[in-house]
Amino acid sequence: MVSPFIGFDYKTPKYDEQIIHYWHWLDEIIDIDKALFVTRKRALNRLKEALKHRERTYDDLKEWDALSDLLKAADEYDGRKKNANKSRVQTYSDSKFHAKFYAGIIDETVEVLMGSYNIHQGSSLENITFLRCPKNEFQHKFLDPFKIRITDFIHKENNFQSALIDINNKNVNTTLLNHPEYKELISTYL
Repeated sequence: MVSPFIGFDYKTPKYDEQIIHYWHWLDEIIDIDKALFVTRKRALNRLKEALKHRERTYDDLKEWDALSDLLKAADEYDGRKKNANKSRVQTYSDSKFHAKFYAGIIDETVEVLMGSYNIHQGSSLENITFLRCPKNEFQHKFLDPFKIRITDFIHKENNFQSALIDINNKNVNTTLLNHPEYKELISTYL
């Protein structure tokens, strides 16, 4: 997952809360053991600023070892260190970094959602494109500019979960935890 911006950069209490909310949301959806997250260093610094107005600041959470795995990895990242490109969370200070994409790797194929969107809410229209390409092409076009090697992040086993919900035909096809209860639970809501 690559996104240079998380929330709007306006420094007001309203936007502070939104930035905290988006980082919390990222904590919930990103499995740090399976994913790679890349953003600008400025996005992490903006979260730290937003938390200054809270009872417990970013520094307090860090001191108490209460940062989430995502934030610990982001905080510890230093691109100058050896093997820094193997970190699960990478922050870049380069202001030219403007890429935005989400990618999923299955065997030798990569599915990529790329577009103009940042992680925020608003009324702006966004562009989005879906691309399916071979892994080596994805490496060259998307990861080489970040000096990231795809082989550093791929798990050998194909341990993925999916849910395909067809609302019109009220049909559910899922691999979620390989439990039929989930399929039945989703079916009851269709």
